[in-house]
Amino acid sequence: MSRDKKHRSLVLNLEPKPLQANQPSKLPQATLEGTTQISKEAVRPTGAIADSVAARLGPSLHMKDEIAGSEDLYIYGMVDGLVQLDERKLTVGTTAKVTADIIAGDVIVCGNVRGTCARRTESRSRRKVR
Repeated sequence: MSRDKKHRSLVLNLEPKPLQANQPSKLPQATLEGTTQISKEAVRPTGAIADSVAARLGPSLHMKDEIAGSEDLYIYGMVDGLVQLDERKLTVGTTAKVTADIIAGDVIVCGNVRGTCARRTESRSRRKVR
């Protein structure tokens, strides 16, 4: 045999080729054709969304000292000290035990409260506000 036949060169093409299985399928272009438009009255202003947000102190939490803020607050745990929410609403849940001076726009009491409440207070339980 000749030498050329024994030693043939092997040439590999090492350029990467995309695999068909890994290619994402082409999605159709999204259009607004045939859709209804949203009326401006249905969209709430940013302030209305922010006004509807309320903080929550859960039943397993116990706070001592002072709570101050500018959003509505639901208390289901224990609070000892001062609660100051200025013109916002405080709701004392049925599982709450609050021993505090309260300054809030509205106070709704369903649990136990001992202390003073400045501004409007509404009791929704048979328990007493002392």
